[in-house]
Amino acid sequence: MDDDFDSSDLEFDAPAPDRFSSAGSKSITAIKKNASALRIESKLAVKQLQSVHGAPGSRRQRSQWARTWEAFFKEVLKKNHATVPCGQDIERFILSLPSIMESSSTSREAIAWSTLVLALRYTFHAIRCRHDTFALSYNDKQRIKDCFETLRMQEKITKDPVREAQWLTTRLMAHLIRGLLVKAVRFGVLDWSIVVQKALGLALQSALSSRVGEVAVSRDYDDDECLAYKDIELKVTVDDTSPVDLPLLDRVTLDAKVTLRYTKGFKRDGSHNHIIVLSSLDSVEFNVVDPLKLLLAHALRHDCFYHTTAEDVVQEALTQRDGVFRWKYPERPVLCALKHRKFQYDKGASTQLLRETLNEAAQLSGITQRLVTHDIRRGAALEASQLPPRRNMEGAAEALGHSNFALMSGVTAKYVGHNTRSTLADRISVYANNDFGLAVAEDRIETTLNKRKVSSNDIDDYLAQPENTHLKKLKVPRHAATRALIKQRSSVTAPKDQDRSDQIGLDKVHPRTPLQPLNQNKLKGIAPQSTMIDLTVSDDEKSDGSMTAAHLTRETRRPVDTTKFDPALLLLSGLPSTRQAQGNADPGMVPDTSILEARLDEMDFGDDASLVEPRSGTAAQVELEVLEASQSEFIAWLSQINTRVVNDTNPAQHKDLDHLRGGSRDEPTFFSHRCKYEPQGCKYATTSGPSMNYHEAICTTESRKSANTKLSGFSKACDVPGCSYVARGEKEANVNRNFNSHKTNQHPKPGTTFSCPIGGGPNCAGPFKSKDAVSHHKTRHHSNIVPQGCPVDGCTSKKLWSSAANLEDHIRKGHLIKGKALSALINAAKARGVDEESDEGSDEGY
Repeated sequence: MDDDFDSSDLEFDAPAPDRFSSAGSKSITAIKKNASALRIESKLAVKQLQSVHGAPGSRRQRSQWARTWEAFFKEVLKKNHATVPCGQDIERFILSLPSIMESSSTSREAIAWSTLVLALRYTFHAIRCRHDTFALSYNDKQRIKDCFETLRMQEKITKDPVREAQWLTTRLMAHLIRGLLVKAVRFGVLDWSIVVQKALGLALQSALSSRVGEVAVSRDYDDDECLAYKDIELKVTVDDTSPVDLPLLDRVTLDAKVTLRYTKGFKRDGSHNHIIVLSSLDSVEFNVVDPLKLLLAHALRHDCFYHTTAEDVVQEALTQRDGVFRWKYPERPVLCALKHRKFQYDKGASTQLLRETLNEAAQLSGITQRLVTHDIRRGAALEASQLPPRRNMEGAAEALGHSNFALMSGVTAKYVGHNTRSTLADRISVYANNDFGLAVAEDRIETTLNKRKVSSNDIDDYLAQPENTHLKKLKVPRHAATRALIKQRSSVTAPKDQDRSDQIGLDKVHPRTPLQPLNQNKLKGIAPQSTMIDLTVSDDEKSDGSMTAAHLTRETRRPVDTTKFDPALLLLSGLPSTRQAQGNADPGMVPDTSILEARLDEMDFGDDASLVEPRSGTAAQVELEVLEASQSEFIAWLSQINTRVVNDTNPAQHKDLDHLRGGSRDEPTFFSHRCKYEPQGCKYATTSGPSMNYHEAICTTESRKSANTKLSGFSKACDVPGCSYVARGEKEANVNRNFNSHKTNQHPKPGTTFSCPIGGGPNCAGPFKSKDAVSHHKTRHHSNIVPQGCPVDGCTSKKLWSSAANLEDHIRKGHLIKGKALSALINAAKARGVDEESDEGSDEGY
């Protein structure tokens, strides 16, 4: 080609049109059209932009340490924010932190090493966000390490953990949850629905192997960021191999697919939802830790189905093609928040509720170690580590042609999907015993004890001991002393399992239909009728006749064989020993046994220990057996029980009970305390805990025989509508006399009034509606003693008694003095008042 050839002389065709030349044309057109508005909106958005990435806890830490550093930089170092910090500034800040911080632990003053590291990381983050040129030299980094080590040598920071990690396996969780239910059965609760939710919360976290914040609402999160009913696909399958004569619930299997939408780091990222499959457990021994049985009972109690019985709900699910249950409120949280002991169905329960529940269950089970909810996740991991691998991820990656990076980064796992088999039953069966961890009590505790509270004097004495002087250096030494005392008192020996072959069968637990609503009269006595027990008012206690009697359906129980119990535990539990039951000694007295007294001294239970004892070894036995009953009986019992323990049975105190009603729950009824001497024949029952404590203090062999003779004699019920009084006695004449006295005093004829026979006072004008009202008036306004303290030596009460009747009541109930000794004290008090009045008169004469 010629050298003078110019390629510019050639003409080439235009390139082919770009097929993406019109991409984004709609957006570009919108930008041109709304340029002015977008300019203002974008500038406003930039001005109002805040740091909102990360979890709320991380954002709180960033803000805290950014503000702390800015204050130190300005007030201590006297530098402005435009100055770039140097390494020496960071060193001074680190060395000053222990003096401006407080340890979160009540057992030590030193700050955790990790806390200081976290503070330094967030401080660097705040500095780099303000100064791009900030950097530390190699020497600066080494000096910062020296600062940390210096603080550690000075014992201002420590690497020691605050607590020792524990592993709460499924077996141990069953033990803890059972303790919650046993306490509720034996001692009563204000609301059984709260107990069921507590048990469900612990069982769910254990079965799902989840963090507590994945089923409940974590701190600073929205009220709905928790597990909801829509996240649980519950279905039922009929077992064709089961006998057809069994109840429907005993012939089906419950399965569920649970979706955790709020996992750590992916709270609002649906692509990282964690799915777990659960199946109901066949072993009735673990009913209390079966999340599906507890969930079914919990949902029935709160009207979350379109039916109110478990059998109807299962029957409806079986009519569906896939056997899936229909939730009535799918958006409702499974675990709801509580406010003033009432459920808030629009808000999820906080993680703090589950933490408190775990601590409560641990105390009931005698566990002295401090537990946290993450120990449940550790226990699940321990059990899962013992299971054989079931999914071949490497084979799946090879089949899909995935690289090792795809396998390790979780891409292959997304292709495989969630595990379609439930591992809960396998985890229980392969439980690995840890001899150096928390011990699983294979012999379950049948008697739940409430330890007495630590008094101020106990704390003072503990801190005064020379070996405990180091506690006084702590931020809150009394809290540390309280924890140490509780730990000393928590060592309780569990009894062996007792033979239950001679006890009443579970078929006698149902039906559980209450006969009277809760807003009824106080229960004061028991009259046996056939095999049932009606709780009525006895004739030796006065009734105002304004309320009707309440009844509870309960079976009579057979005594427990106490020979199989540890004697020390028998003494603490209130169950009489064989020697005590057979002897002629007063059963209210503590057996004089040196071995038992030594055991009490070791456990630091003195004579003044106020233990809340079980009301009976037999009264709640059938209820406890339901915990290991068949699936149908367990769910029916747990979804219906609705007894409530109260101290005041005045109907005015129980008008607002709507929060206790609804769903499958029975009509609320009073919880009936039973005398601990029921195995010896005492038939006393009451809804008042203080009244039961007083009764047990005076319950003797003679009094029980007298009460039983009285109950087996004549009786006559009041015929006035609404009055629950029943006159009882060994002789018909006495019954008629008591009955007529009751009618005259409580139900006088219209127009009948009474007046004060003493008179002379502003409140004596009356008229009074009954003789009892006159007696009450005389006791209150015509006392014949001057204000004086209790005459019993050693009484700590500082109250001045101005009424002989009130003083007598205090001495009888507070000091358990009765009979001639009580009369002598009251007469002396009256004489003291007369003598003082005489002295005052003689002074006036001079």
